[in-house]
Amino acid sequence: MMQITDPAREEQIPALLRLGFRPFFLAGALFSLISLLLWGMFLFHGLDLAPYGGMLWWHMHEMIFGFTLAIIAGFLLTAVQTWTGLPGLKGAQLALLFSLWLAGRILLLFPGSISQLLIAGIDVAFPLVTAALMANYVIRVKMWRNLVFTPVLLMMALANALMHAGVITGDFTLAYQGAYGSIFLITLLMVILGGRVIPFFTSNKLGLPPVTRYKVIELGSILPLVLLTVLVIAGLAEQLELLSALCALLAGIANLIRVATWRGQKTLSIPLLWSLHAAYLFIVIGLLLAFLHYAGAPVAPTIMIHALTVGGIGGLVLAMISRVSLGHTGRPLQSGKAINLAFGLIIVAAIARLMPAVLPYQYDIWLMTSITFWLTAYGIFFVVYLPVLSRPRVDGRPG
Repeated sequence: MMQITDPAREEQIPALLRLGFRPFFLAGALFSLISLLLWGMFLFHGLDLAPYGGMLWWHMHEMIFGFTLAIIAGFLLTAVQTWTGLPGLKGAQLALLFSLWLAGRILLLFPGSISQLLIAGIDVAFPLVTAALMANYVIRVKMWRNLVFTPVLLMMALANALMHAGVITGDFTLAYQGAYGSIFLITLLMVILGGRVIPFFTSNKLGLPPVTRYKVIELGSILPLVLLTVLVIAGLAEQLELLSALCALLAGIANLIRVATWRGQKTLSIPLLWSLHAAYLFIVIGLLLAFLHYAGAPVAPTIMIHALTVGGIGGLVLAMISRVSLGHTGRPLQSGKAINLAFGLIIVAAIARLMPAVLPYQYDIWLMTSITFWLTAYGIFFVVYLPVLSRPRVDGRPG
């Protein structure tokens, strides 16, 4: 790898601010614990808390734009250094971006008498600034293939703005458009990134030839999902149900075929790999549930959404940040028993969250079970990776 960092200058930067994955992975995981703990206390113990937008809005928004977007930012701002060969965001600049994310979290939880427009502006600024940073890196080296992440981040900012518009205008329909639209956007991002890295990681580790990619399957896994995402954000998905159902079905089938060719069955003894394959399967499940929902079957929208969020996002994020954190701190790509347990627990959390679809009378039990297993899984990650992410690389290299 080319030398893109001055080692002497690097030593002056606190380890936690040496690359984007460090503060955002750690804080994102911790924030998911705080968010779900407060949500669970509200649901089951009547916690008296009055966040911006109310507890339901806050829960939806913060698991997307507090937790998930922090992880996305950390991943992209780390990966872009590898893609472009340019020094990644670090030091004071990284601290400023992180402070912008943190300010949004604090203001939404404790809004006080602060203007809603000001809170919304600060919160929406984070994906906008991250999009601008990504565009700057990619344009400077003319690596146009990776420019795709900038419009995705801009669409995330739009979805975020829709959620805030729902609060400011009192129209909760807008909030749902923004929330569900952002979830499909993140799903699209997972399909794009997952399609790149999961088969690559698998082939490399197993010593097998690269997976054969069929253009019709690759396009079928992405393009219908793009259209479905646009329909949801535009508020047209429920009006154009047949089109939405068709998009979800095509994307679900294409991604099922896709993941079936990635040789996931050969990774059962490698937790850092099977966890990626298992999480991707929840994306397929979520898309097929979306097909059933829009086709008129008795599938509540929250079921398809939680298949995508708890199983897809929760599982894939945990698997990716565990792997990336090891690689970028100079450690072997080997997960310990505690993290292997966390991979299993997040799958159980996802299954439990979907169980009300078949056992609705036990809703509270399954919901509490799902929250508990998520808290345990991400709690394990935070404890295990706190020293990993807050200390310099073990090989003495920058990053």
